[in-house]
Amino acid sequence: MNLTAPAPPDGLSAPAWPPGRLLPAFAAAPVLLLTAALIVVALLEGRAGFQGFVAQFDLFAVIAAVSFSAVAVVVARHQPGNAVARVAAGIAWGFTLSYALEAYGNLGLPRGWPLPEWAIWISTWVWVPALWAIPTWLVLRFPNGRLHGPRWRIVELWTGLALVVLVVGWALTPYGQINVEPSADVTNPLAVVGGRRVYDVGFALALAALVASLSSFAWRFARSNGVERAQLKWALLGTCAMVLVIGSSVALGPESALPASLGVGLLPASVGVAIVRHRLWDVDLVIRRSLVYSLTTVMILVVYVGTVAALGGVLGGTAGAPLIAAGLVALAVQPLRERAQRLTNRLLYGEREDPYTTLSRLGEHLAAAGERDRLLEGVTEAVVQALRLAGASIRVDGRDLVGVGELTGPGRDIPLAFRGEPVGSLRVALREGDHLHPSEERLLEDLARHVAVALHADRLHDELLASRARLLTAREEERRRIRRDLHDELGPTLAAIALRVEQASLEADDAEVLRARLDEVTRRVRDTVRVIRTLVEGLRPAALDELGLLRAVEELARQLTTPELRVRVEPEGNLDHLPAAVEVAAYRIVAEALTKGPSRTRLLLPRPAGGP
Repeated sequence: MNLTAPAPPDGLSAPAWPPGRLLPAFAAAPVLLLTAALIVVALLEGRAGFQGFVAQFDLFAVIAAVSFSAVAVVVARHQPGNAVARVAAGIAWGFTLSYALEAYGNLGLPRGWPLPEWAIWISTWVWVPALWAIPTWLVLRFPNGRLHGPRWRIVELWTGLALVVLVVGWALTPYGQINVEPSADVTNPLAVVGGRRVYDVGFALALAALVASLSSFAWRFARSNGVERAQLKWALLGTCAMVLVIGSSVALGPESALPASLGVGLLPASVGVAIVRHRLWDVDLVIRRSLVYSLTTVMILVVYVGTVAALGGVLGGTAGAPLIAAGLVALAVQPLRERAQRLTNRLLYGEREDPYTTLSRLGEHLAAAGERDRLLEGVTEAVVQALRLAGASIRVDGRDLVGVGELTGPGRDIPLAFRGEPVGSLRVALREGDHLHPSEERLLEDLARHVAVALHADRLHDELLASRARLLTAREEERRRIRRDLHDELGPTLAAIALRVEQASLEADDAEVLRARLDEVTRRVRDTVRVIRTLVEGLRPAALDELGLLRAVEELARQLTTPELRVRVEPEGNLDHLPAAVEVAAYRIVAEALTKGPSRTRLLLPRPAGGP
């Protein structure tokens, strides 16, 4: 029996060379040993001491080589098939060869060693693919070693082509035309006139590959959840920290090269933690504290520099200005830290710690909802923003009435009730790895009560529309009934009367026949009057217009009074100035109650606004 493992989908995973057991040695042994030996040689053989070692960014290359080789070893041991280990090993080898060959050339030139100029020439460009591989190949393969989809294979191949063109252009460009020059006084042995143009083309291609690779990271982050989302957060945290440290170092000048050299190790460290130990610390907590301390540091620097500048202008540049500024900064540290904490909490967790602002904003949504469809959507969106939820929805009768955000993550349902009557439920979905503290649970319950009010108002709106629809339907049905009665009863009767009158005029010579015809016409006219009265009574009893409600009811009671049945009307309060619809309804209720037999009927009517 032959068992064949399934092939990876569309070549999205990298090949397994070197084998899993050889990769750690490939990544670690030569890089670490060679780097350690070259550090000793560089420090002992004529470099300008440690300051020169740092200023020439040799320390930058060494730290990059050591940190990426360490990441390659760790990832290879835990996940031998992960392509990130191979990319990290290649990056480490690129920086190692650059530093090693430059050190060899610098040491070999005065000592007559073979080919020192060529060693320096290789060192000027061998680090280029290693540096560009960090924001391109490493980003494309992070965190599981596979591409996010077949389309990104094109980006990976494009990156390889761009780096080949860039390296060729770099290798053929004279040293004086590029920013990075060797420390030794040598010339490029392969320099050509058009080398800079090739370099410019390669740089443009590499920039396009960089943008595409970063868009791959954004694409993956937007569609990630769970473990992968935490890993991407770690990488993003390390990248931001590295850029902040290196950017600050570059902005402060060449004398601050040491922080830039040390900062390059932040990214590989975060990559290693993300792949192997992403659950060791809560990444959201780390991001939160990092932002707090970063914001606090920036605020302190701004306050210090501003105070020194202001006092320098007032005191004329005396030595006391920095001391006064330091004292003011010391007093401002705690308020600044609290301010940074609030800003960070609002950025990461919304307004959980500011219930008043949250409820105020929700009230604004309730008051400003001009359209009915936006009312529930607005309050739901306010809940999501206030608690930084993944999503929320309002459910009625088991279906989502309105929803905001993503509802696929963990969450819970909160019953919504108005005056003790259930009106629906509020379903909230938390972000992956997030949870609500007891204070946030209470805030959510308070928000749910406001959502219940909005949902009840929405239900009243629906009931009002339904009532209006029923009213319009009833009015239309009444019109149809009147039209039918007029057409089916009154119309034929009037036509018959007209016909009898014509016959009577033709038979006027015969008095007996004429009298009979007129009697028949009279009878039909009386029947017609009776029909008209019935129609009119159906619209509004005539007694109400002639007598008023109280006297009409008394007249109705008098008509039903017999020796065996006594009907008495006992009015309470003033029944004048009632709406016409109320009068008709009351009259018909009393009439219905009286026709059903002896009983005690009590009718309560609302007092009109402003009435007695």
